[in-house]
Amino acid sequence: WKTTLSPLIHPPPPPSNPMVSKSRDARRIAKAAAATAGPQKVTKPVKGDKNGSERVVTRPRDPIAFYPGEDLRVPLPSRRGAHKPAKARASLTPGTVVIMLAGAHRGKRAVLLKTLPEDNGLAVVCGPYKVNGVPLRKVSPKFLIATGTKVDVSGVEVGKFDKAYFKKNVLKAEKAKKGKKSEADFMETEEAKAPAAAKVTEEFKADVKALDAALVVIVNKEPLLKAYLAAKFSLTKGQAPHEMKF
Repeated sequence: WKTTLSPLIHPPPPPSNPMVSKSRDARRIAKAAAATAGPQKVTKPVKGDKNGSERVVTRPRDPIAFYPGEDLRVPLPSRRGAHKPAKARASLTPGTVVIMLAGAHRGKRAVLLKTLPEDNGLAVVCGPYKVNGVPLRKVSPKFLIATGTKVDVSGVEVGKFDKAYFKKNVLKAEKAKKGKKSEADFMETEEAKAPAAAKVTEEFKADVKALDAALVVIVNKEPLLKAYLAAKFSLTKGQAPHEMKF
């Protein structure tokens, strides 16, 4: 009985692992030898006439690798502020007529004025408002389809429409406060329950009016372009979008 359990009580040493590099033991031995080795003497030059020209000093011992007993909290690398400017698609160039796929104006066409690399690559589009009711607004490029129709907008001044301009002149609507509803709240109509629209400044209204006038002049020069912008995009049964050429 004792002979049978003796291997369990005193197990044999584990075999050497062939997958472990042999250089690991060599590094460990070299590291221990360097740590126990005595300091070395070095000769350094000395300034001064009465101090001699050189002096033998003891070289400090190399620091030994230190491993803390507890894990140190190391902050993860942050990507904040390190984002590269968004790159617009090759098809989204100024003057391209695009189809909007989301939002309140989905299905409508608009003229692309510029892209904002500093604002996550958002695209600035305009209907014009007088033609199809699409005002000056920012739209994500992933919700736009670029068509083959282009408009010459090189003479239209759009340099001021940047991220700071929209932040200053387009104010977000205030959210409704959550709380206990009264009897009057339940009796409200659907129009009263609708969310409030974003507010714009008078400067924004004046700029949109001037931009709209300039775009309408350009659109009227091309035959059938006004009717094309006013028509909504839609699909019917049997039409495959991936086979279409916009």
